[in-house]
Amino acid sequence: MSDQSIDTTAENFVDVDQLVFDDNGTTDEISLSSGTERHIDTKKVEKVIDLSSRFLELGKLVFKDVAVAVGNIVGVGNVIKAILKFVPDKPDPVYGKLKNLESKMDELTELISTKFDDMKAFITEVNFYVEVMSPASNLMMLMRDCMKHPDDQAVENFLEAYARHPPLIMAYSVLSLLEYNSTNPLKMSMDADPVKRKSTFNKWYDIIDDVLGEFLILEAFGSGLLEKKNTYNCHRIIEKTEELFKKVEQWKEEYKLPGVMEKLLNENSKLNNDNKADKMKEILGDILTNDAFYLGVFNKWERDRYLHYSFDLFNQNQLIELYGPGDGNAFIYRSRKANTVEEKWLALIKEEVKNVKFDVEEYKKNPKDYPSKLTLQIHNSGFICVMGQLGEVIKPVNCDRNGGEPGYHRLMYSEKDKNGKRAHRELIMLSSYLEHDAINPMKASQSSKGEELAQCVMGILLFLDAFYIGLTGQYDDTAELRREVRVVLGKMDKLSHLGI
Repeated sequence: MSDQSIDTTAENFVDVDQLVFDDNGTTDEISLSSGTERHIDTKKVEKVIDLSSRFLELGKLVFKDVAVAVGNIVGVGNVIKAILKFVPDKPDPVYGKLKNLESKMDELTELISTKFDDMKAFITEVNFYVEVMSPASNLMMLMRDCMKHPDDQAVENFLEAYARHPPLIMAYSVLSLLEYNSTNPLKMSMDADPVKRKSTFNKWYDIIDDVLGEFLILEAFGSGLLEKKNTYNCHRIIEKTEELFKKVEQWKEEYKLPGVMEKLLNENSKLNNDNKADKMKEILGDILTNDAFYLGVFNKWERDRYLHYSFDLFNQNQLIELYGPGDGNAFIYRSRKANTVEEKWLALIKEEVKNVKFDVEEYKKNPKDYPSKLTLQIHNSGFICVMGQLGEVIKPVNCDRNGGEPGYHRLMYSEKDKNGKRAHRELIMLSSYLEHDAINPMKASQSSKGEELAQCVMGILLFLDAFYIGLTGQYDDTAELRREVRVVLGKMDKLSHLGI
């Protein structure tokens, strides 16, 4: 498989509002010709066969193509329902077409199952297998049964499994896992890949594309069997997947960023650091993101690296370092929260940096570890950098709050030359916002962290309970849940009063 066939992230975006589905009615599936001869139109079945054949040639599903073909996939379910309403004259071509389609789907199922296995290796939660992998596999088998043996029992078996594990819910489960770095195999694989290979990115993009494409096929087929008048569930899968693909495209640009910046610095090695930083800032400003950045451009050091450049970092994935391109060095630090947090927290970190007590002699003794000691004075920072004597230029990017900075930086001290006429040694300290202690479990005490998490979970359960009652009017259905939540909250309150 060529890179050209799989590197189609941007092309695979689906604008759900622009999709025009084929007519999903059932009446046009049954044709009455002269006399009493009856047969079922197989055009939509043929289109899905052609689509499946193309996927097998590619060795993958393409979500966009599945989305565009939703009307035809719904039509396959309509055809099977039509067969149950009357027995077509034998031999009717629909049987042969359905068996052909079943054969294609069997091959696709085998292809997709390997993708699920790869995903399971990263997503180790037991619920992922029980609630997603196993039900999806069963539904695919039951769908093929409907195609190979189109009768009432096959349809009943599929619809029972479809009701227990709706493809829409399974798709939402996968999409929710992909929202978090710790359960997103694409993010984990790319973060573990030191050179951010295109092949690593494309592998996981294809897997996600396959898995979500399978859910959409199952949802569309189920809609056809149920003869739904609309494709609401299909639209929701398409809509949410489109949102994910937009994020994936942003990740792709970010992973390409080190190479882009390295090329820029090499091509502009004659420029001074300030002009280099301006060019880097222009590229960062073009990235479609709500993240804020600090970028720094500085000269190479001759010796004593940590006396010139040292830092404390909360998350390695938020920092890009470039050593050597354009005969200099650079870094880019990303703050995820600076543009969305309440401004009072940005003001606090600014105040803490202004008031920090910087012990010059202590710093000179151990410059490598000194930034980590500053975290005792600066509580909300994800990146504390101390640097100097390198012609450094620091610029904030994409932040219109807090004076345009996602944190704060200041001159800590300077030393005069031997004649006392000019500063030849100065030290700048930069600190960028991470998140305030109240929402940062890594900085909270273990007891506080556990208590806040438990209260949060209990609150969510009570909210969902109230929402369920509002929808159904069934107050007694969840009475046991409410009792258990109250027991947990009561025990927590008792422990709190005991000082535990």
